[in-house]
Amino acid sequence: MHTIYLHGFGASPAQFDKLREHLPYTGTAPLLPGHGTRPEDLIGVSYKDWLDAARDELFRHDDVLLVGVSNGANIALKLASEWPQNIRGVVSICAPIFLRDRRLALLPYAERFKDRMVKNYTEHPETNYTTYPVCGVLEFMRLGNDVRQSVADITAPTLIISSTLDKVVLEPKSSEYLRKHIPHAQHVPFGLPFHGLLRPPAEYAHVVPVIAYAIDRFAQSLEQRLEEAV
Repeated sequence: MHTIYLHGFGASPAQFDKLREHLPYTGTAPLLPGHGTRPEDLIGVSYKDWLDAARDELFRHDDVLLVGVSNGANIALKLASEWPQNIRGVVSICAPIFLRDRRLALLPYAERFKDRMVKNYTEHPETNYTTYPVCGVLEFMRLGNDVRQSVADITAPTLIISSTLDKVVLEPKSSEYLRKHIPHAQHVPFGLPFHGLLRPPAEYAHVVPVIAYAIDRFAQSLEQRLEEAV
């Protein structure tokens, strides 16, 4: 089973560095279009470009575990709804199914300012853009809308990892939505006051190996399920 790690909006595969230190398999982590360079490179990129890049990586392997964080979790969920035959399981970490900031609902009305750069108050400036264009945020939101409409088509076993006090994702509404619509979903909540579970503050560093343990146990259950089916 091959693992594909999908990073979040405005971030890069470096989001997974600490997690991968605690997992017995490395896998691959594609860099999504518009990321890992400069924020302006998100201009002209649609969420379908992110899906295409992730899909290209998916099709290079026959038996896949998708691990996505934040926007990468939404990408993983969308792929799982489309290509169940390629995907053994999904790990969704802090998927932004619903967002906490209600002001973002007004953003579609700012379409004419789509190339304007806005401040990103990121928890992790070392791996994330500190600014991004309005059009990038709009694509991030459009992907979330798409995922809400398609998660009921997911048949792969899914591990939902959430931060109950997430400052970006509206919880528990988001994780409850996934649990309601995905038939084979498990949920591991963490009562932590931040979104970036994979790069937590130093006082919460113990969280990363716990998440890795949960993912490894989930992966082992997928292997066992396959053995029982043979």
